[in-house]
Amino acid sequence: MNKLELFPTTVFTHDCDLDTVEMLGMCYKYRDFCEDNVGEGRIHKHSSTTNQYHMFSDKKLNKLIETLANEIYPLGSDLSIYCWININKVSDSNCLHAHGDHDTFMSGVYYLKVPKNSGDLIFKNPNVNSFDVAFADKESSLVSIQPKENQLIFFDKVLYHGVGENKSNEDRVSIAFNIAKANGVSASDRLSRIELYAAKVKEYEENLEVLRYHLDHEMAQKVIEAANESVY
Repeated sequence: MNKLELFPTTVFTHDCDLDTVEMLGMCYKYRDFCEDNVGEGRIHKHSSTTNQYHMFSDKKLNKLIETLANEIYPLGSDLSIYCWININKVSDSNCLHAHGDHDTFMSGVYYLKVPKNSGDLIFKNPNVNSFDVAFADKESSLVSIQPKENQLIFFDKVLYHGVGENKSNEDRVSIAFNIAKANGVSASDRLSRIELYAAKVKEYEENLEVLRYHLDHEMAQKVIEAANESVY
């Protein structure tokens, strides 16, 4: 009897050559900035024990994401790349979830720090059928990928994924992202959050430096300039 795999699920990986030391340092600075000045609105726990710090962005990483995304699909340069930092401490994990924003069409993650036994990336088979439910055990519908530092992984936004428990004694740090067209909801939402940062950061020169580092949106830059005028 022949078996036809009609709808395969594709996940793309790429080994990068980015400066992980510098970016990791900025991630921790950005964490401190969010916790000290932005408040809980930027610190999420998405069905997990992981602290998430939203609206982080790195110009080199964003450019690489854009380039690689266009190798997968001809998307052009009119993209909105929405990133957030995940810091999994000891025993932290992420439950299975999908990125269902209506304007997002691709998701992914970049790995900055992956200690041994800090948690694999787990995907759930999206093609589970009645046979699987009736005769297969639950674990058979899951696939684990052991990520590497300085690696990018792209996947369909509707693909359920999670992260295993961090059983190491160090932080596991990654940058997750969604990709949408720049005229989508995420772009306007991004600007409103940038304005919030600008308002919060006026009294803090070091935080303003962090803000300059992670923003590359043209409209956001105008907000930064306005914040600079208020500071100085």
